[in-house]
Amino acid sequence: PNARPEATVVQLARPTLDLKRTTPRTLSDDQERKHEAFVAQFRPATDEAAPPKDDKRERFERALRIEEALASGGPVGESEAAWLKGYRQTAEYRAQKALAEDFDGFGQVIA
Repeated sequence: PNARPEATVVQLARPTLDLKRTTPRTLSDDQERKHEAFVAQFRPATDEAAPPKDDKRERFERALRIEEALASGGPVGESEAAWLKGYRQTAEYRAQKALAEDFDGFGQVIA
């Protein structure tokens, strides 16, 4: 009376695409130009006003070079002056400046 249904075995389908490519495709000259133009759209624009990706010693030394150029009447770009103005407002600059003055300008940097 309570017959159990017979189990069915299902065979999974095999992938039809071979996603392993052994040799890279070469692009034509036209494709290469189009690819380069496309990739160039996503490259970040260089901006001199952007702070460099460096450590606090390099930033402080950069500030000192700009301050020295300003004091001596040397050429200072607008972006450098703007960067220095912003950097002088940071706690990092004030701490580095105080430490350099305390140690008679040895350029000590707080870690």
